[in-house]
Amino acid sequence: GADTGFYGPRDLTIGPNKHIYIIDQGRARIAEFDPEIKQYPRVWGTKGLGEGQFEGPTGIAVGDNFVFVADQVSGRIEVFDLTGQFVKQWEVPIWTKGVDETPDVVFDEKTKTLYVSSGKANVILAFDVDGNPKTELELRDAEKLSEPGAMAIGEANKQRWLYVVNRGTSTLLRFELPAPPPPAKKK
Repeated sequence: GADTGFYGPRDLTIGPNKHIYIIDQGRARIAEFDPEIKQYPRVWGTKGLGEGQFEGPTGIAVGDNFVFVADQVSGRIEVFDLTGQFVKQWEVPIWTKGVDETPDVVFDEKTKTLYVSSGKANVILAFDVDGNPKTELELRDAEKLSEPGAMAIGEANKQRWLYVVNRGTSTLLRFELPAPPPPAKKK
């Protein structure tokens, strides 16, 4: 039919269920793919500004059993459970809400931090899972950041890093991530 296939896929991530979550920006939706059965068990979202709707989704991350979607044209992060049910949203006022900005999101499972890029402001913002800013983890290094976009978290030499694609200078940057908190002591 007229609504099958992707029309402007933008980003993907893999969840703890081993399913792949894909942004289909042109159709304003998220498609969940199960590689074991090679099918899409769920597709959700429509165009609009309401809960569970998208105007310009550009980045997606899974963490803490949530799916986080950067919808930059509407200027917000939308949060869903792993089955696509809307949970919450919060504003990201620093975004320009224009089609020339394509923010990304990545979730640090160890510190429960969502990192959000803003290419026009040259900043990486940090939020907890409820959308509260974690200003101590924001990256505002104007000398290094130049239109930051795609991000990933990795480990090298026993250190955790946030890798950032710098579109303005066509370079890859890395920033040292904080150590996760120590495990709680048992009483």
